[in-house]
Amino acid sequence: MTEEQVELGLTVAGKKLSALTDAELQEEVQRRRRARSMSQGHLRGEPATPSTSRVTQFFANLELSTDATLQDVERAYKRMVDKYRPFASSTDSKRREAAKTLLASLEKAVAGLRDHFKAR
Repeated sequence: MTEEQVELGLTVAGKKLSALTDAELQEEVQRRRRARSMSQGHLRGEPATPSTSRVTQFFANLELSTDATLQDVERAYKRMVDKYRPFASSTDSKRREAAKTLLASLEKAVAGLRDHFKAR
């Protein structure tokens, strides 16, 4: 926290931030993380599913329409990996890094869409 924020009178459990110990600050961070997770449903047993806009982006990353099935997603992923994998071993470092980044985004898209289909 900045000095300005401390001066504004931000408090935790009735104590000013500047008066908290490191352990108390760490406890507060953990408490806030738990509260955020609960508000998102993670600790209530609900699956952590991507938002609608992210799901739409995942479909776009795989060059699919949003009405595609999980089977379509798997096929598109394999097609895209086959298309871009040769560049991952390229001698051109910029091309290799771009391919690695693209392949990582494809993996993230497939994982997100699997979660999306499980939650349906």
